Amino acid sequence: MTRISKHIISLIAQKTGIPEIDIEAVLSEFTGFHQEMQLNTLHSGQEVYSVDKLPGSAKKYSGKSRSRVIDELRKRRGSAEILDRFLKLSKMPKKILAEHVLEINPKTLNVYCNADKELPIRITEQILKLETMYEKGIELFEDAGTFNKWLRSDSYGLGNMKPLELINSITGIELVYEELIRIEFGATA
Repeated sequence: MTRISKHIISLIAQKTGIPEIDIEAVLSEFTGFHQEMQLNTLHSGQEVYSVDKLPGSAKKYSGKSRSRVIDELRKRRGSAEILDRFLKLSKMPKKILAEHVLEINPKTLNVYCNADKELPIRITEQILKLETMYEKGIELFEDAGTFNKWLRSDSYGLGNMKPLELINSITGIELVYEELIRIEFGATA
């Protein structure tokens, strides 16, 4: 390990109370991850890893997901198509989607599902972000039912909040997605 790596490991050990040898073992498992990260310097001179060199699914989310959302928003597909696709993927009841996630009346959601009326951009973006989050969740939990169960459970990495309580906003969806990435890489604590 380089001097910088030893310094970072030392800082992590001090902040978390985890022995340096255990941190080194975890880092050695993620050598590819470590090598792809780009070391940058903040104005304060503090060393940090840049998110623009994230590997795997984290990079996919930050790049492809955003361009996919923009592309979908430009296409302005019908509400019924977007909602139908998401409901099939997520297996989320319409009432939960309407009241707890989109914060609209279930009758309004039914109008969007059954008519060719366009969803507001805000709701379309939220559904597209949810779709990306669900794809990752289903990849990790193997099916929508198990992922939905996790969404209703307290999550240590989210301050013991239920992920379902967070996905009513874009920021919350991104926090839940980041937690899924941590789970994928085994960094849940």
